[in-house]
Amino acid sequence: MNFENLIISSIFNQLIHHDLSNLKLFMQQNVNISNSDLRYSIGLVIICLLVLILLWLPDLLKGKN
Repeated sequence: MNFENLIISSIFNQLIHHDLSNLKLFMQQNVNISNSDLRYSIGLVIICLLVLILLWLPDLLKGKN
């Protein structure tokens, strides 16, 4: 391994270690979800599912004929 590859691999390893350390700290944070945030999220999921059903409805009706 030449000197340039050694430097590049060293920098790459340091970047990966730094990113993984930051990710670990980020994942350890406490998340405070209030009741209204939870209801908003559930409502958003339900609306997305209804939109998908409405988009698939013509294909579903064509398939039955």
